[in-house]
Amino acid sequence: MIATNKCPLCYFDLSAPPWLNGTASHEICPCCGTHFGYEDSCGGDEQARASWYIERRQKWIDSGMPWWSTSKPPEGWSGEQQILYLIAASH
Repeated sequence: MIATNKCPLCYFDLSAPPWLNGTASHEICPCCGTHFGYEDSCGGDEQARASWYIERRQKWIDSGMPWWSTSKPPEGWSGEQQILYLIAASH
């Protein structure tokens, strides 16, 4: 798997890869609130983690894709645009 600084749940730009060589960054995504290495540990099972992201992404979408952090989102940010980035990257 190629390391990327994108949140695997919402595709927001992070400061570091959420996981690298099986080690979590322990960063919390300001967009969706995922705490890497805590909520998504899935016992170290990468396939289970991928499924967890899909399920959690749907919950985030169903809740209206709110900005999670108490800090302000980047200017022009929208949850809908985040999902469009994710869709474009997966094709």
